[in-house]
Amino acid sequence: MGYCLKEWKLPKLLSWRWCLMGSILILGAMTALTYHRVMTQAVQPFYFVSSLSVTVMASALLMYVAFLNLPVLNLNLGRLAGLTFYIYLFHAGVLDIVDFIVRQVWHLEPNPVWYLPVLTVVVFYLSFVLSSGIEWMIRHAFSPKLTVNVKQQ
Repeated sequence: MGYCLKEWKLPKLLSWRWCLMGSILILGAMTALTYHRVMTQAVQPFYFVSSLSVTVMASALLMYVAFLNLPVLNLNLGRLAGLTFYIYLFHAGVLDIVDFIVRQVWHLEPNPVWYLPVLTVVVFYLSFVLSSGIEWMIRHAFSPKLTVNVKQQ
């Protein structure tokens, strides 16, 4: 399906913004409905968030089409791409430390609705900064030192 959609161009009336907004609205409605059903009933409805539900498929389809038709951005992600291995290595430890501080030191029990997105951004940023620092130290510690050859006269 992705191969077929890759070649599909959106009609003029249906822009990538509308597709992205529709996907986000479907995801928001799924979240609100699932939250409401869990809070008001004893059963936990997993249909709306299962991978074969109509809502998940529609949201994923709209998001895929939206990202296919985004205007071309000239972003230089070379620095980020070079640090992805370190970010991957450090993120689990950073996640545990940040979560420990929030829950054990500050004694908070945050709501996952806002905590998970905020935690994602904070952990990514801290992992990126830590990775940049480690990469800088490796580059400077293991780079060949410039030596000046002085001819003796």
